[in-house]
Amino acid sequence: MNDDIFHAPRRMESWQEYRGPHFTAKAGLGFLVETAAYAQDDVSKEQIKMLPDQRLRDVRFVVNGGFPSLPRKVTYNLGIMYDGPTHAWLIRQTGIMVAVPELWGNIFIGRSKEGYSLNRAASSGVLHQW
Repeated sequence: MNDDIFHAPRRMESWQEYRGPHFTAKAGLGFLVETAAYAQDDVSKEQIKMLPDQRLRDVRFVVNGGFPSLPRKVTYNLGIMYDGPTHAWLIRQTGIMVAVPELWGNIFIGRSKEGYSLNRAASSGVLHQW
């Protein structure tokens, strides 16, 4: 065995990012709260009474990184979400991406979800270039 691999540098790039000889990891957290506030006049209040509200929409924990010791570029991502309205834990975009330069791209193996806005833009025939 090569002893150099055991003495390769391992370091924390920042409080949420690790870089080691075999894998890298970067963690993230998202917290989304929805708030509704209304200012109604008396006529509006007679039609319908709207109450201000605040609730937890979701909390997301994500980790992504790669495997620098592999001969081909391989990255991973993992997402877990607590859904406030349903009080359930859900797996979000999670998988492994393998670079395939011979095909001029990557192969993703896992779960990915396109948002509603992406499907709507695609179905309307509108393409956006960023």
